[in-house]
This record gives sequence, C-alpha cells and structure tokens, in this order.
Amino acid sequence: MVEIRRKGGYHYAPESLISIFHGINRYLVEQNATMNLSLASEFLTCRQKVADYIKHLEKEGPPHKKKKAPAVDPGLHRELWLSGQLGPATPKSLVDGLLWLCCWLFALRG
Repeated sequence: MVEIRRKGGYHYAPESLISIFHGINRYLVEQNATMNLSLASEFLTCRQKVADYIKHLEKEGPPHKKKKAPAVDPGLHRELWLSGQLGPATPKSLVDGLLWLCCWLFALRG
C-alpha cells in the first residue's frame, strides 16, 4: 500500500484509514482466510506503512477544512428591510423575509 485517496484526490482522515484497514481484515476473517492483517508477521510491513502514513496525515492536519461563509453585512441586512424587498409589504417579500431570517438565525448560507 503506497497511497490511498478519496475520489476528489483528497486524503482520507486517519480514522477512516484505520476503519478501512480493519474492514479489510474483518472481511478476510469472515471468509475464513488463513491470514489476519492485524496479527500475521507477513503483514508487519503493511501495518507499519499504514501507521506511518496516518502519522504523516496527522502532522498535515485535517484532510480539508470547510470554507466559512462571510458574515452578513449589517448594512445589507438593514437596506433589504428598509427597501421593502424583505418584510410584510408583499407576499413575496414576506416569504423572502422569512427565508432570510431562518438562514440568518440558523447560519444556513448557500
């Protein structure tokens, strides 16, 4: 095993690699294979490479960080309400205002 990556080219989280390794081992045990990745001396190098790769990933930090949306500008918020685009002026502005408030209060950003 030299390298393992997700579809987008991102590294797996270290916990995921451990789960994949144990999942392969569990499959082999369930199939009554004569080998056990966790115990057999033949797989010592494999176990060491996985452990080294996990240490390397942990040094790099999280595999990818979520991007944070910028904070809503208070001026824009006020302008939308004062202009009537949000609020009780029309049914559309009422629905838009309700959606705006839900997204703003519950941090749902598109």
